[in-house]
Amino acid sequence: VLFQGVYYWASSDAAMSLRASIARHASIVKHLNMPPLYLLPDCPPEETLRLFNDPFWGYVWPGSYALHRYMHDNPTVASDSSSVLDFGCGCGLASLTAKRLGARRVVANDICAAAVQAAKLNAQIGDSRILLELSTEDLVGRPDLGHDLILAGDMFYDSELGAAVQEWLEEIVEGGARVLVGDPGRHALPPSLELLEEYDLPDWLRRTNHGFTAAGCYELRPRKS
Repeated sequence: VLFQGVYYWASSDAAMSLRASIARHASIVKHLNMPPLYLLPDCPPEETLRLFNDPFWGYVWPGSYALHRYMHDNPTVASDSSSVLDFGCGCGLASLTAKRLGARRVVANDICAAAVQAAKLNAQIGDSRILLELSTEDLVGRPDLGHDLILAGDMFYDSELGAAVQEWLEEIVEGGARVLVGDPGRHALPPSLELLEEYDLPDWLRRTNHGFTAAGCYELRPRKS
């Protein structure tokens, strides 16, 4: 069975089985100023790649790191939010940070079932049981979701996807929500974003991210009339 794509794990037994499989193949890693996370080695074994196809959730990505750092430096961003959506959550780093800093509700969303279960697994490490809501829905094109803060890390790696995500996020901003984007400056990043802060990536993160050395936290502002 390939744990990939848009499979929806409605069964609690199936979700538990998926989390157990992730825990067998990944290891808990604790980096400086980061929560412990189940992560894969830089070069995962062939068995892991066969089982999970594209296990992107087993790594910290530059944009998510920038969102994590920005919220830590500005904790009221999370604590003042009643509902946070971590769109394309991957391993769930931004979700965990928002919840730890006091966001009342956090939804970890990714169309990959393994990613949301990895996020839940990471929320259960140690004694602190962090409550995340999980979603595998494709939310692009649905502007009225009821969240007041949207976190979008590393979602502009493809021009076609980036254009659709940008249009959707602009509608959300027009509706009154705040949108923060984390990205290392990929080619599909909208030029209209406002850079809030840029962060140097630590060496361990540079090794797994194709030569990127820094990532920024941006804010999407309402379009000027």
